[in-house]
Amino acid sequence: MAKHTPGKWKPMYDGAAFDDKTGDTVGIYRVMVEGDDKLVCESCYEADARLIAAAPEMYEWLGKFIKANAEGPATEWVTRMCECDKTARALLAKIEGE
Repeated sequence: MAKHTPGKWKPMYDGAAFDDKTGDTVGIYRVMVEGDDKLVCESCYEADARLIAAAPEMYEWLGKFIKANAEGPATEWVTRMCECDKTARALLAKIEGE
């Protein structure tokens, strides 16, 4: 079992900051635990925050995919893979901000 912060995570915009190295103004995005707002990490890029926030769901999906691929009657394999495909597409849409 993984030793990561449990729960669903969500990306949140938290304002802007000045980057001393580049001289640019960058966004501050926090990844928080849904429900209790515990900080998981911070990023300057929204896309990174979305990807990081999806990590617990991706981890769960990978476990389900491996189990679905290995167990059950072969006649139900296509049905199990279709469910995995739907979940994978939903995760990708979440990561891509759709």
